[in-house]
Amino acid sequence: MGKIKMGGSAVMEFEPDYCEFHITVSVQKDTASESLTKGRKQVEDILHLLTEKTTLKINDIILQDENLTSSNYSDKKYCIYSKSFYFIYKNDNKFTDSVTELIENTDNIDYNINFRFENESEKNQIVLMAAVADAKEKAEKLAVALNTKIIGFEEILSDFQGNSRSLPRENDNIFFDAMSMFKSERTSLAAQMGNHKIKISKSVNVIWLTD
Repeated sequence: MGKIKMGGSAVMEFEPDYCEFHITVSVQKDTASESLTKGRKQVEDILHLLTEKTTLKINDIILQDENLTSSNYSDKKYCIYSKSFYFIYKNDNKFTDSVTELIENTDNIDYNINFRFENESEKNQIVLMAAVADAKEKAEKLAVALNTKIIGFEEILSDFQGNSRSLPRENDNIFFDAMSMFKSERTSLAAQMGNHKIKISKSVNVIWLTD
């Protein structure tokens, strides 16, 4: 019995299952009272837009962070109020574009979108198996050249990490069908772009057994 050590790799792209749309309102004023008053009103205005123009309910929008801080610049004191919140929906460019259009005339906000898988571990496993298959194919070619054949493996070393974040199940109240959320159909070019894809790469080293 002999052994062949062979490396394998695979790179695959997957469309994410859902999006997290994060919004942060940040207002800077001379006093804490001014910052709080304007900042809280700004938050209320955005929440009204989201709940009136889409099928989002207020308890579908999740508070992430809220704070009031003071800072000094050129001997002048400023107070900054900020509040961050987010909501989750099935990955769809049309809905994303609709939301950005909805808030485009709103001042003092930042937003960002995080793309997520429903089951990241499952995607990692698919790519890992493809990397093992690549290692086996190359080992089999070498085995043929040596007038032998692969009969099993002794060890597989990989960069696979099993712990990952999973998507809340569809019956959870923060998971939505984006196409049904917005009350009007969007036709902009941005809404028609292809969906974002996430690239996953894996590599392995396998010790194959030969007869």
